[in-house]
Amino acid sequence: MRLVGLPTEWNPDEGLIPVDVQDVDIHATTEELQRLADFFGAAAASAATADSSKFSLEFADSKPDAQTGIWVTLHVER
Repeated sequence: MRLVGLPTEWNPDEGLIPVDVQDVDIHATTEELQRLADFFGAAAASAATADSSKFSLEFADSKPDAQTGIWVTLHVER
């Protein structure tokens, strides 16, 4: 497993530069957590029949004046 994060600060010269992360803290409502659980379940079921798959899910960003949502993207390889 590899976890990759994208910073919230946009660098005008380089865009969002991915960084490898060691740990992930998730702060979510129960509804958001259920959406995430459903997303992981559906992705696992779909990926079981494909050679490789990519799945994405967007959540609203709770920060004031957020420019984009929060994306969870899975890259599943068998």
